[in-house]
Amino acid sequence: MFTMLTAAELSARLRSEGYRVTSQRLGVYEALASSGAHLTPERVLERVREQHPSMSLNTVYEVLETLTRLGVIRRADVSAGPRRYDANVAPHHHLVCRSCGMQEDVPCDDVDGSCLQPPASDGFEVEEAQVAFLGLCSDCRDPATLR
Repeated sequence: MFTMLTAAELSARLRSEGYRVTSQRLGVYEALASSGAHLTPERVLERVREQHPSMSLNTVYEVLETLTRLGVIRRADVSAGPRRYDANVAPHHHLVCRSCGMQEDVPCDDVDGSCLQPPASDGFEVEEAQVAFLGLCSDCRDPATLR
């Protein structure tokens, strides 16, 4: 199960890496992490605009990339389509709907995360692994909603 960082934990992480703690950075993280979804920057902006009406999409992109570099979120580019971000940085897989683009986490049951480890390779350094199960979600499988 995914556990969201508190504002104090995120603030400490930002400071330890030499970043200023800003309400925009905290707000973007809160908007993404509290959604429980894999959001596009545009959807993050929609969620964060309630607290920060003047925030720009460019600022959201910059904050998301900063949080990604810090390792507190990750890009969830597991299918074609718009860039998405995920606050769950624990090893896990994804379900991806080919029709609507919905993405959902699938827990990785191996305690050590080895379910996402490739076989040993000479000289290749793995930075990240993503597994996606592609198909149709229940809404898109319903004949009444097929496009």
